[in-house]
Amino acid sequence: MDHRHPYTRIVERTHVSAVERPERRRAVRGGPRTQITFEGTIFSWFAALFSLAALLLGENLVLLMGCTAFCCGQAARLFARRNLAGLKVARRVPRRGRVGTGVPVTYELSGDAKRAAVGVEVEDRVGHGARPVTQLLAFAGLERGATIRASAEVAFVRRGRHVLGDLRLSSRYPLGLFVASRRAPASSEIL
Repeated sequence: MDHRHPYTRIVERTHVSAVERPERRRAVRGGPRTQITFEGTIFSWFAALFSLAALLLGENLVLLMGCTAFCCGQAARLFARRNLAGLKVARRVPRRGRVGTGVPVTYELSGDAKRAAVGVEVEDRVGHGARPVTQLLAFAGLERGATIRASAEVAFVRRGRHVLGDLRLSSRYPLGLFVASRRAPASSEIL
């Protein structure tokens, strides 16, 4: 593995935990998809119950604090979506490789000229015919208009043409209460 940026980390998965199926291409509508995390669920329930208890006890200041915490938690959803806006990712692979030998794969994450991005993960599901099966690259920070490159090696275990699908961008910034994710078109193939 070759890290070209000091704040980039690559996690490799060498096994498949579930049956992977080819993903169907869908038109992306409305930007990134946002889901609440386990931590976000606990935080939201705690803030709501804290506010309800303060309301029943007649403690206005405590109620204000609980409602403020709940609203800040919900605002994290907007920030997670905004963190992925304008990001582009590309995968570079050589045209040919040897079976069982590591092939260098380079990933380029390019930022928007208007805003910086923090805590972005790029997931590449290479597939069953390769080791590792999945690559997860974590980029700690990306300045406005900058491009970060990270390289990793993938070894293919069978001969033939391998088609690599799209990549997945995700972010839990700023509080980790919500995860925003979107697919990035980056199809490529290697023989």
